[in-house]
Amino acid sequence: EIPQTAYKMDFSKPFSFMAFVKINDKLNNKGPQYTIACTATSDVGPGWRLFYSWYSFRFFAGAGKNTPKEQITAISVDYRKAKLDAAKWNHIAIVYNGTTAALYLNGKLDVEKPMQVVNNRGPLNIGCYNNGYAYGMAGMINDVKFYDKALTAEEVAAEAAK
Repeated sequence: EIPQTAYKMDFSKPFSFMAFVKINDKLNNKGPQYTIACTATSDVGPGWRLFYSWYSFRFFAGAGKNTPKEQITAISVDYRKAKLDAAKWNHIAIVYNGTTAALYLNGKLDVEKPMQVVNNRGPLNIGCYNNGYAYGMAGMINDVKFYDKALTAEEVAAEAAK
């Protein structure tokens, strides 16, 4: 269950998102994008998108214009290098502190990058992109949580251990 406050959050301010994800092990991993969660309504925003594609979990944030200064910024981690089995339940978390986004896998920081997340007053989507327009999730998502603050590494690890 997603708290009603998540639908009203200003995602340009610090936030944390986390969920347990199990990717369909029959995927061909040749480019399709499988959305875990997003607020973006286009490929360049405004808003953000967390998805799985090309053996990687990826987080994009964009300002909504396709100009060099406002292109999507991405952080990504290849689950094979992280020695994960994407077909099993994995805990994934995004922590945004207002200037940097960090992607955690199974409670461990995997990658972080300075970026700006632009708030989108549009819909919050779980398991699909742009109200089901495309990039539906091929797998399962469970125990979705949003926080209106940047969680600490210890807090993310504690959630992943549950």
